[in-house]
Amino acid sequence: MNYKSLSEKNFDRRSLYAFLTVAVIVFFSLCLFVPMRWAALYLSYGRVLIVVMAVVYFGQMGLRGVVEIKLLLFYAAWMFITRILNGDTYMQNEFDLVLSKLLCFLVFASPFILDDRRRRICFDLISGIYITIFFIGCIIGIYCCLVGCYITLPPEGCIFGTSREWEYYFTNFVGIFTSIRNISCAWTFTAWCLTVYELSRSKNTFVRILLVLALIVFTLSVSMSYVRTMNLFFSAVLAMLTWLLLAKSEKFKLENNRIKTLVIILISLVVFATSYKLIELIKPAFAKVSELVASDVVRESNDIIHYHPTLSKDFSDPRIGGDSATTMSGRTGIWKTCAKLLFSDSKTMLIGNYSFKLLQKISSSFPVSFGLHTMHSHNSILQTALLTGLLGALITIVFIVLLVFKMLKAFFSAEGQISFYTKLLTLPLSGLLVYSM
Repeated sequence: MNYKSLSEKNFDRRSLYAFLTVAVIVFFSLCLFVPMRWAALYLSYGRVLIVVMAVVYFGQMGLRGVVEIKLLLFYAAWMFITRILNGDTYMQNEFDLVLSKLLCFLVFASPFILDDRRRRICFDLISGIYITIFFIGCIIGIYCCLVGCYITLPPEGCIFGTSREWEYYFTNFVGIFTSIRNISCAWTFTAWCLTVYELSRSKNTFVRILLVLALIVFTLSVSMSYVRTMNLFFSAVLAMLTWLLLAKSEKFKLENNRIKTLVIILISLVVFATSYKLIELIKPAFAKVSELVASDVVRESNDIIHYHPTLSKDFSDPRIGGDSATTMSGRTGIWKTCAKLLFSDSKTMLIGNYSFKLLQKISSSFPVSFGLHTMHSHNSILQTALLTGLLGALITIVFIVLLVFKMLKAFFSAEGQISFYTKLLTLPLSGLLVYSM
C-alpha cells in the first residue's frame, strides 16, 4: 500500500493551511469587540493555533521560500535572540511579542503555499470578513459623529466615537473599536482598498451595490480622520487607481504611446490635487449635516449611548497654522530624540531594548502633552531599531525595499503580464508603508 499517496489524499495540508489562515484572522478580529475575553482565549487557544499553523507550514515548505519570506523568518528569529539577550531568558514576558512576528511570517507566506484557487478563496473570505467588520464599525462611528455622542457596546464597553470631552471639542473624527484616530484611519483605509479590489472582481449586482455603499462609508471615515499623512496618500491612491483604469480602458486609446502616458500622468495629477481638496471640503459639509441631524435627537444618555452636553463644536482641523506643518505635529523633535537614544548607547545599537524599558526611555524623554507621555517614536524603522538594534532595522529596510520594488514592477508592468486585480493590491500596501514612516 502506498501510504504517502493515501496520506496526501486524506490530509490536504494546503487546504488545512488556508483554513488556519482564515481562522487566525477571525480569531484576532474578536479582539476588537471583547479584548479582555479575547486575551484569555489567546492564552489558552491562540498560541496553540499559531504553533499548529507553523507546524503545518514548515511540514509543507520547510525553509524554502522567496527572499522576503526568509527575511521575515530571520527577523522573527532575531527578535527571539534579542529578547533573551535583553534579559528575558525564559521568555516569560515577551514570548507573545516573538510569537506575533512568527504569525506575521506565517500569514505573509500563505499565498506561496496555496495554489491559485485556494489563494483566491482564502483572500476573498478574509476580505469579506474585514470589510464587513469595519463597515459596521464605521456606520456606528459616523452616527456618533453626527449626533454628538459615543457608544459603549456590551459586554466589555467597546467604544465608538469620542469619549473624552476635551477631544470631542478639540477635533472630530470617526472613532471605532476604542481606537485613536490614526489607527481607525489605517484600518478604514485598508478596508477601502480591499473594497475596490472586490468591487472590480464581483459580478453580482447586489454585492456590487453593497460594496459601493461600503466605499462611500469608508471614504467618509478616512476623510474625517484628521490624519493628514493618510489623507495625502489617500489622494495619491485615487490618482494611482485613475492611472490603472485609464491604462486598462479600451476606449482610451492614442496612437502614440508616449503621448498616452503623458496624458494619463496629467489626468492622475489632476485627480490627486482635486481629491485632496474634496477631502478637505467633506468636513464642513459633514458639520452642516451634523447640525441638522443632532438638533432632532433626544439627548438622554443611558448605559450604551452617552451624549456630549452641548452640540457646539469646531469641525476644522486645529493643527493648521503655527509650527504644526513644519514640525509634522512635533514628529521631527521625536525623531531627533529617539535617534539620540539609539546612537548614544552601543547596547541599544547591537541588541535593542527590552520592551518595557524602551517605553520608559521614550516616555521620559518628552514633556507631557495633553496629559499623555509620548510612548512611540512615530516611525516604524526607528522603532524597530530601538527594539531590536541596527540589525533588526536593516532587515526591515531590506524587506521594505524589496517589497516596494516588486510593487512598482507590478504596478507599471505591461497589460497581460500581471492582472489588473493584482495591480490593485499594491494600493493598500503602498499607502500603509508610507504611513508607517
